[in-house]
Amino acid sequence: AQNNFELLISLNLSPDGKSIYVADFDGNQVGLITRDPSSGTVELATIYEDGKDGENLGGPEAVLVSPDNKHAYVVAFFGSSVGAFLRDQQSGELTQIQSLKPKEGNEELFFGMEAASFSPDGTRLVLVSPPSDRLAVCARDPESGQLSLLWSQPFQVEQQPDPGRVVIGPQGKKVHVSLRKQGSVATFLMQESGELAWQSSWQVPAHLAGLTDFTNGLALTQNGVHLYSSSMLGDSITVFQVGHALSGDDNGCGQACP
Repeated sequence: AQNNFELLISLNLSPDGKSIYVADFDGNQVGLITRDPSSGTVELATIYEDGKDGENLGGPEAVLVSPDNKHAYVVAFFGSSVGAFLRDQQSGELTQIQSLKPKEGNEELFFGMEAASFSPDGTRLVLVSPPSDRLAVCARDPESGQLSLLWSQPFQVEQQPDPGRVVIGPQGKKVHVSLRKQGSVATFLMQESGELAWQSSWQVPAHLAGLTDFTNGLALTQNGVHLYSSSMLGDSITVFQVGHALSGDDNGCGQACP
């Protein structure tokens, strides 16, 4: 495949380590890059274009592969959709099987989706939209790969939202979302219905003012014990022990590492 990418905004490695998928935001396309697991070398294999190889892929932000490696999902900012693809587990090639897009008049439910995360068992997909200050939860059928919308709701204004990224704990219960305007992280509890119930948000202590401004990136250790957030304006990393803070003078604040 010829490389005609315009703006690569993200990349994700499949759980089996065989494929890398890149999202070309300005090019309205996603790319499959095959990977040799032994040498680590890569090669561009296929480009999937909006309107040609898939529907409603405008402004792709991320391509996620399900934990079982069977399907891939494209989160499209301008497409206001999530594209579901059957994934060939040998070649990594994709074939679209669904474009989950709200009915006309309800486009705001998915507009501006920038980030997503799977529950460990692959049955729930949590989506984040900063422009609409909204979270959404989809159910995934592991056999067919089809998605269905379970819940979608905007933040309350007083919560000072602008959500950025999302990670889900190893039990699939705790959902952590970065809050860019607040320079903070919020924690939700996943209900059986798919609804996310607000649990708490970290309050930035005075002595860390400015260090956590525009918190965006999130990473969670595999055991779910330590959560890391990055600040785009404070140029710092904040470290949390989930359920406890790491700093001595903690008040639940964690520890900022400029």
